[in-house]
Amino acid sequence: SMRRASIIGQSKAFSGKSGLKNDKIDFGFCSDSEVQDDEIKLIRLIEYPIKLVVNEKDPLCKIQQLHVKDLMTAPGISYTEGSSMDQEIQKFFKEQEITPDIHYRTSSEEIQNFVSCGLGWALIAQNGVPMMEGLKILEMPELKLKRNTYLAMRKDRELSKIAQKFLKYVLSYNKKFI
Repeated sequence: SMRRASIIGQSKAFSGKSGLKNDKIDFGFCSDSEVQDDEIKLIRLIEYPIKLVVNEKDPLCKIQQLHVKDLMTAPGISYTEGSSMDQEIQKFFKEQEITPDIHYRTSSEEIQNFVSCGLGWALIAQNGVPMMEGLKILEMPELKLKRNTYLAMRKDRELSKIAQKFLKYVLSYNKKFI
């Protein structure tokens, strides 16, 4: 019988019986903090800078040279607790020895809406999708965070011909963006 390439979306690839570990799928997509496993190979596909985003009327816009400590004066918006973006951002603030005043937590799909309503600032991955109107990116010298997306696969898995073709395609795509 012919075997197809099995692919599953973010984080589901690493859960329970349907994951890479149980040999049910060939590939998964994930971000930095989702996989730490010696049996899994990660191939970086895309890297996006994470930037400070505010409503264009936010008082933070008036600060000439913005620093992380300036965020303490304003409410913040972060991602769902425990999500990979939330973990990255928490790690950044811990390294900066700052505990921001996070007022709201939401999904990556909704975070721009919260900022555009003037509910606070957020650190958002700039993935090439245009931002909503009324939002502004502010530069901060300390902010050098990046969001990476990886293709994950088992190191010891023998791939079918179609899975090998998919991998070859992904690797050629990878060269254009990294």
